[in-house]
Amino acid sequence: MTKQNKTMQSLNKAMDMLDYFTKHREAGITQISKDLHLPKSTVHYILSTFKERGFIAQDSESRKYRLGVKTYQVASHWDPGNLDTVSHAYVKQLSDELGEIVLVSIMLEDQALIVDRCEPTPPFVIIPQVRYTMPLHCTAAGKLLLANSTEETLDIFLSGKRLIKNTVNTISDIPKLKKELRQIFKQGYSLDNEEMFRGVRCCAAPVRDSSGKVVAALSIMHPADKYRSTDYMNFVQRVVKQAESISIALGYSGAK
Repeated sequence: MTKQNKTMQSLNKAMDMLDYFTKHREAGITQISKDLHLPKSTVHYILSTFKERGFIAQDSESRKYRLGVKTYQVASHWDPGNLDTVSHAYVKQLSDELGEIVLVSIMLEDQALIVDRCEPTPPFVIIPQVRYTMPLHCTAAGKLLLANSTEETLDIFLSGKRLIKNTVNTISDIPKLKKELRQIFKQGYSLDNEEMFRGVRCCAAPVRDSSGKVVAALSIMHPADKYRSTDYMNFVQRVVKQAESISIALGYSGAK
């Protein structure tokens, strides 16, 4: 085997290792070795190298490995293609019309990554900004993305996961969250009732690509006490309609 082939083989093993952690939240050397059919010594060497560079982290108690912060820093510079370019005019229109913060988010591992944002002047909250990540289980955008993900993705997300309670309204019970996700999928929008920030409510609607796949969530943030319950569904439907407009601009033509 030539030196170049050996280098490519080593690189492929390293890439397989990173890809492994897109399907497993954390794992030990023995499990990784078994799943990837690699010698433990090879697994240890690759993990140690990634760990030194910050791409892999190791839990001090369990000694298991997971993706490190450097992975997310690199991912934060990922270009979402033409999504934010297409969506921005619609995001600005909705923000100007309703006078609220409007976001477009995509799923990134176990977080929702904001790729576009518009806000009134001044915004009533400073965060979250573009490239900011938000939890999936307690934000309108995050729950909508989870509700439209595959069963495998949802199982990986919930496997051994403790749902952090940010406010008294945060859903931290897995069966209860699953029930809400089923309802979100059925109704076509999601709500965040002060689950991430106290005093802030959100609603989100799906953005689809030309194949009909949900690729992002259009969400809007507003003060919790701003809208009467009798008016709120009109507000939600305005977000749903604008998300549909972005979807059509991305090539979506309706139910397939």
